[in-house]
Amino acid sequence: MLRKKHFYTLHTFVCKAVFTTVLSLCLQSIFAQPSKPVFEIITAAEGLSHNKVQCILQDHQGYIWFGTVYGLNRYDGYTFRTFENTPGDTASLANNNIVSLFQDSKHIIWIGSSTGLSSYNPVTNKFTNYNFPLLQGYVYDFFEDADRTLWLAGSNGLFSLDQYRRQITRHPTDNNGRENIQGIVPDQQNKNILWLSTETGFRKYNMQSGKTVSYPVGVTAFEDISKEITHNIIQTPDGNLWMSTTNNGIYKLDVNSGQVSGKVISGPAGNAKTATCLSLSSDSTLWVGSEGLYRYNYRKDLFTYVNPLQEENPNAATRVRSIQADKNGILWVGTERGIAIYDPKLYGFTTAKAEYPFTLQSANTIIEDKTGNFWVGNYVGLGTVDITSGIYTNRNNLIGQGVAIYTGVRAPDGSIWFGADNGLIHLFSHNNEWKTEKFAIDGQRKIQVRALAFYNNEIWTGTNGAGLYVFDCINKSFTPFKTVAPDAKNAASLSIAAITVLSADSLLIGTKGKGVLLVLRNAKKVQKIEFVKQQEISAIDNAIINAIYEDKKKHLWIGTDGGGLWKTDATLNNFFNYSIKNGLQSTSISQITEDDKGQVWLNTSLGLEVIDPDHNRFVHYSAKDGLSINQQDYLVKKSNGDLVRVDFNGLHTFHSSTINLNKEVPPVYITQMQVMDKTIHVYQDTVIHLRYGENYISFTYVALNFTQSFKNRYAYMLDGLDKKWVEAGDRRFATYANIAPGTYTFHVKAANNNGIWNEGGAKITFIISQPWWNTWWFYTVVILSIVAIVYIIFQAKLRQKVKAIEVRNTISRDLHDEVGSTLSSIGFLSSMALNDAEEANSRIVSTLTTINESSTRMLDAMNDIIWNIQPKNDTVQNIIARMVAFASDLLESRKINLHLQTGKSLENLHLGITERHNFYMIFKEAINNLAKYSQATEAWINMDYTDGYLTLEIKDNGKGFDPGHIRDGGNGLRNMKSRAEKIGAYYRLETEANTGTTVVVQLKPSKD
Repeated sequence: MLRKKHFYTLHTFVCKAVFTTVLSLCLQSIFAQPSKPVFEIITAAEGLSHNKVQCILQDHQGYIWFGTVYGLNRYDGYTFRTFENTPGDTASLANNNIVSLFQDSKHIIWIGSSTGLSSYNPVTNKFTNYNFPLLQGYVYDFFEDADRTLWLAGSNGLFSLDQYRRQITRHPTDNNGRENIQGIVPDQQNKNILWLSTETGFRKYNMQSGKTVSYPVGVTAFEDISKEITHNIIQTPDGNLWMSTTNNGIYKLDVNSGQVSGKVISGPAGNAKTATCLSLSSDSTLWVGSEGLYRYNYRKDLFTYVNPLQEENPNAATRVRSIQADKNGILWVGTERGIAIYDPKLYGFTTAKAEYPFTLQSANTIIEDKTGNFWVGNYVGLGTVDITSGIYTNRNNLIGQGVAIYTGVRAPDGSIWFGADNGLIHLFSHNNEWKTEKFAIDGQRKIQVRALAFYNNEIWTGTNGAGLYVFDCINKSFTPFKTVAPDAKNAASLSIAAITVLSADSLLIGTKGKGVLLVLRNAKKVQKIEFVKQQEISAIDNAIINAIYEDKKKHLWIGTDGGGLWKTDATLNNFFNYSIKNGLQSTSISQITEDDKGQVWLNTSLGLEVIDPDHNRFVHYSAKDGLSINQQDYLVKKSNGDLVRVDFNGLHTFHSSTINLNKEVPPVYITQMQVMDKTIHVYQDTVIHLRYGENYISFTYVALNFTQSFKNRYAYMLDGLDKKWVEAGDRRFATYANIAPGTYTFHVKAANNNGIWNEGGAKITFIISQPWWNTWWFYTVVILSIVAIVYIIFQAKLRQKVKAIEVRNTISRDLHDEVGSTLSSIGFLSSMALNDAEEANSRIVSTLTTINESSTRMLDAMNDIIWNIQPKNDTVQNIIARMVAFASDLLESRKINLHLQTGKSLENLHLGITERHNFYMIFKEAINNLAKYSQATEAWINMDYTDGYLTLEIKDNGKGFDPGHIRDGGNGLRNMKSRAEKIGAYYRLETEANTGTTVVVQLKPSKD
């Protein structure tokens, strides 16, 4: 198992003192920076496992790996992840003394240590240690050939490793076969050739033939500190080879002539003999590690010394152990006292500490005159400042004591006009001597001048609470700008902070509380510009205007106090707002200016913002860069194009002509997924399956932009839960709780320090399982169970029904065969006896007649019972057929015409045995009554099935009767009503004397 990883937070990294080193003009030209380059230092205090860094690697994802004398470290720009040996754990790193690192084509990271070889698989997050008896000792360097064979240079010679078979082979390079080899590099032209650095010099090795060619350097290349030298051989673009040695500097092999020559490393402390490592950057710069860092121009044979850690004594310079230039041009230098980093994309600026910081910090205006002097107006008066040194000189002798200056503007003639407590102060040079003159607005009261704009020998003058004035520079007089009603009173009390002249007739003024106003001079009108009306932004935040600026392209920029930055044009129709969501770090903007490249500079409460409007890119400078924030400050543009920010921390001079935006799209990775108390290692886009209840999830992610990584910005979204991107700022984690079961995809994207977004970002999909009672298989089991139960019940009922049918058939058959035949015999015999009886014997005839009639009735009743219990007669169609047969025979014998009408909906209707029997008996009783008593000539039988009810209507045109005067109590009528109630049917009898009779029965058939 892996040793538990250690994570160290670099909160102190961005606040750490930055060590600056002075490079020669040659080095400056290489880095294209006119100012002193800055090295940032990372040490064990920031989480590095040890300050002595012996090797550096950038993997294919972009992480930076550092091998130290005590552990392996992976750096993401924020924190270190440290891997160390854990005694007794064979799956941990084999040895903490790491001397070489290499990543192969399958992304496996190979680690050479003082005791052998290990590998790390970033997919599985596991180490593999290799115990090869042949490979005992140091592994200094690696190379992978076209066949993916890994070649190793070590203290016991040259080896090749077959990764699939896990077999290692030693390749003799000299007569002893165990030569100490410090470095290995492939030939640029011949893929079968390897160049080796050995104790005796250069060696050429043919991988196919195994033959070697030696190019000795004439000295012992590696002596007492050979173990401190790694990757010490380089082939430059001209084809020549270079190697470092312990006591004789560096050596060059001319591959064309085969000649070897030594190069002495010259530095500020004399000639350096030890060369620990070599590295070639993308611009073909050869870097040499020694006592300090050297850049070697091999074409001109010129060394340039660099002291990354800024030691005051060059003789005590820290030894450099490893050098690596990453994909984006950042130089990483491993030393014995930590890691030194130089980033050429960082904007270089110089800072001069002010002699009187509080005086400069309170500056309200700084104006450069035509001779290059910088005049400072503040609450205590007037002075000058040397922008380079920060030395301030009081010049109150020109204006008197106790005069506060709030603003200033330079006139076309080079003189300067200041806005003061009660009007204007004109500063001009006469006979090489500075002089001033004052012009009061009102002799009766003090009116503070807060904004000035020069136009055609006039100065538009904005005051604090007294409105707008126009000063005529020729007549030396003020004229208040008066508007026509109803604006006159409001215009006279305006507090004005900014003025921009658009034309001879119009200007924009920014006010304290009234927003932006358009002043029309000829019409004497003031119009409020409603630029917030169509925006989801508070109008209150945009009521205080601090600055208005017109750039070279005639775009107008408006800086507010809390509402961010607004951009428009001379039409004042379309406004665009820049706020924090667009990339600003502060929405309180005090000043706006433009550099020579057309970039807009904003002085804000949190530092400086530089906007590239053409590409919508941002550069931020804040307290982390050494600026003072949330205090009074001032931004001034020099005549040479440089910009200077004056704050409590000093005078910061920015050379805008050399600004280098970081245009690299940062790679983004999800590094870890935390599910409840379980940590899941994430290497690439994948699908994670979680159990039900594992619904408290957090993600960590990182953008591998090492240029001011603290300015990276992030946004994330969880598909299936979030409806839009969540702006995370610089936060590098996201947490979700109580996530419902389902499939989700977490997306994260990031922007670098200049606002360049990686829109593709990274993603990870996870599936939270449904609870067992809400899964497809559970539903399937339930459905199958229900189907099985229904089937079993159905089969049971079917068996019961079949059995009942069988019983009914048996009963009907037995009744027909036994009782029916007996009754038939009785009837037949009684008929024969009746025929044979003599007429004189009337008593016997009467008895036999009664027997015959009774047996006939019993036989009819028995036939009805047999017919009723037979299953084949369950359908209403069969019932109707029997009913028609019965009614036709009976009514026809009584000379009664029968009219029958049945509905089509009766075709598939079934009645149960009880319903069928009683329904038929009601019908039979009604027909019998009709035939016997109605004396009708016409009869109607109607049957239909509608709305779930079976309706039977029997109607005649007979004499009718009074139900209250029925002879014998009306048993037949009571029987019909009783039978109807028994089957839940509705029964109705309608009759009266001489009107006929109607019997209605309505039955709702049961579903059985």
